[in-house]
Amino acid sequence: MTPPVDRPSFLYKTESGLQEERIFYYRSVGMIYTGFACAFGILYFSEVSRSISVIQHALIGMCVFVMVGILQYLMVTAMHESLHQYLELRHNGTNPITLVLNLYPIGVNKSYWDIHMAHHKYFGDPKLDPDMRLYGRFPSSKVQFVILFSQYMLGVSTFRSLLVMSTNNLRRKEYGDMLFMALTQLAILAVLSYLFNPLYYVL
Repeated sequence: MTPPVDRPSFLYKTESGLQEERIFYYRSVGMIYTGFACAFGILYFSEVSRSISVIQHALIGMCVFVMVGILQYLMVTAMHESLHQYLELRHNGTNPITLVLNLYPIGVNKSYWDIHMAHHKYFGDPKLDPDMRLYGRFPSSKVQFVILFSQYMLGVSTFRSLLVMSTNNLRRKEYGDMLFMALTQLAILAVLSYLFNPLYYVL
């Protein structure tokens, strides 16, 4: 039986299948964090090493930049799947472990569950689909493409998403969720600033 789009898919899964998904999810997130540790470890040792030339350091930096981008994409993918799958049943489809490990580090809080489920329920509806503004305005010219690309590169779309999530948090009076996500981001900023400089947080 195909589940309707407005109901979480975990309602149609067996307990053994759900347990396998939990294990796979946590292993995947663990591997992603291991990748982050390796990437920034390589970059850190290239920073402190005096035997590496400027060109070698630049090449290492570019490789790490690509690695971190791929790992961030994998984190977002894991986050997306965690919203759809049964990890620990809660009214909003999330649990403290996934929030701390997977959502807060990439700047997403649990209110995004409501937003994403509404996207699937009302997919393509210009009034009710909250993500319509992102995928529903594909650029029709080169100029529009450059503008849209620049917005993504400058973090404008990220800021808009944060604004939508914060509005949803305020509406539901989930102030703690906003605070914990902000503290997580500040912790990441502090670590990267200590090891490198604040610019690495932006990248």
